[in-house]
Amino acid sequence: MDTSKLHAVYENGVLTLTMPKKQPAAKAAPAPAATAPTWPYAIVCIVLSLLAFLGLFHAEGVIIDGFAGFLCGIMGWGFWAFPFAMLLLAWVFVRNPERHFGLRVTAALLIAPLFGMIVHLMLCRVAFTAQTFGAIVGQLYDGGKALTSGGVISGGVGYLLKAGISVYAALPLTMAAFVVCVLGSMDLTVGKIAAWSRARREAQYVPDDG
Repeated sequence: MDTSKLHAVYENGVLTLTMPKKQPAAKAAPAPAATAPTWPYAIVCIVLSLLAFLGLFHAEGVIIDGFAGFLCGIMGWGFWAFPFAMLLLAWVFVRNPERHFGLRVTAALLIAPLFGMIVHLMLCRVAFTAQTFGAIVGQLYDGGKALTSGGVISGGVGYLLKAGISVYAALPLTMAAFVVCVLGSMDLTVGKIAAWSRARREAQYVPDDG
């Protein structure tokens, strides 16, 4: 027995020796949960971007034609922006995926449909005469494939906005949402850009000693 650790306590004329109580060991901090790698998703985005690029240049192939036709059918002119949006999404998956990851992925996915909505609101002059929901969807899909409308998604939402708040309000709102999504996918804001520009000007400014 190690007597060097005994504590003497004198109380009511009685001297007693006690052992100090053992302090509970501090709990180790839990190890951070391992996150799944995101590079496989980046590879998928690059492949989709490549297929869309080939479709833009009318490369022949069953898969390319079917993929391009489907994208045009659902977002019309947004198909033009789809390859670039997929490359941007691949960059999001590879570069710093922990920072605002969900918001950045959502913003990147909305870029192509929003672009299709912008062009639809500016250029579409097709009169939708179908009466049933299925017929309207079919007409939008066919118009998107022919690049005369924004397709099912971009054209449908654009048509509702145009009917609800007029094209003069819908177009600026859609443009603003497009800019926000492009900046948001890159984790940028107007404030960050302004601060960067101001810091750049200050760094280039050389005071006159004279």
